[in-house]
Amino acid sequence: MTRKKMRSKLSERMEKTCPCCGGTGRVMQEEHTARRALRDAARILSSGAKEGIVLSANEEVLDCVRQLAPEGIYLKPDNRKRSGDYHVSTEPESECEGLERT
Repeated sequence: MTRKKMRSKLSERMEKTCPCCGGTGRVMQEEHTARRALRDAARILSSGAKEGIVLSANEEVLDCVRQLAPEGIYLKPDNRKRSGDYHVSTEPESECEGLERT
């Protein structure tokens, strides 16, 4: 008796075709990047940060973050970042004015 593999590869479920190279490379899906960014933000929040948490990413990633994010994270669009890139930082609340808040 043999076992047949029933599930798809993990990379197929987490990655998508790269829009820059036309499929010769792979990049992370926006939802996976959003989840990673939110985990990083949660680590900062759990460490007792008193400042605003700012998440900087491209619009596609931020769309996913808007659906998944808890309240209290500031979103900063940066279309220079690719779909797998993001940056989470803390900034004083006064510098977060004008940013969208989840």
